[in-house]
Amino acid sequence: MMNSDMDNSRQAAVNVLKVICSMATSRLLQALILDYTKLTGTQVRLESTGGVTAVQRVAAGEKFDIVILALPAITRLATSVQFSPPAHIALSKMALAVHEDHPTPDINNEEALRTVLLGAKSIGCSTGPSGDHLKQIFTRWGQETQLGQKLVVAPPGISVGSLIASGKVDIGFQQLSELLPLLGIKILENLPPEVQLTTCFAGAIPEYSEDATAAKALLQFLVSPEADDIKIQHGMTPSE
Repeated sequence: MMNSDMDNSRQAAVNVLKVICSMATSRLLQALILDYTKLTGTQVRLESTGGVTAVQRVAAGEKFDIVILALPAITRLATSVQFSPPAHIALSKMALAVHEDHPTPDINNEEALRTVLLGAKSIGCSTGPSGDHLKQIFTRWGQETQLGQKLVVAPPGISVGSLIASGKVDIGFQQLSELLPLLGIKILENLPPEVQLTTCFAGAIPEYSEDATAAKALLQFLVSPEADDIKIQHGMTPSE
């Protein structure tokens, strides 16, 4: 059941709510916001961009009613922007992908994955959490130079999966939610646990929001049980 805050948002949302998010949650939030607008009439303008770009824009003073990013990014921003306590929206796992015509690589364990990456000519990664995590793995393996020189970082707002589908990279890692809608690639979800990364995506309301009541109501919907099925459909899981 939606609480009174959500019901009151029908009257409270005088202006269109402005929300910024990273690409990993873009399709999920589009679907959830569409449902929310149908339920409440609240108008929401969602802007999706690369996580690094989103952080830079918010830190530079661009105004949004809700900021939805990986939790560590929200935490870093909170040193310069006053936020409400972040609401944990969804958990997202990293996945590996190759071109649809590429043989399915053996990644049953960490050593097998390392062998696959050593044999690849190029490895795609993002500027977000999965890209940072991948570099840490290379360092732990002691092969940050050998594997690091193969890295091709997708430009902000561009999916690693699109680089794989177009043949610009042999293999790549990204949030599962970003890979699922793409054609021309083969996705391997079951990464070895030693290298898997689960990222919590969270939303927070800046103190300068012009309609904090409506923003709070939207956040409550995004973390409510009503949103769980859509999160699963988009390759994420509800945050505990």
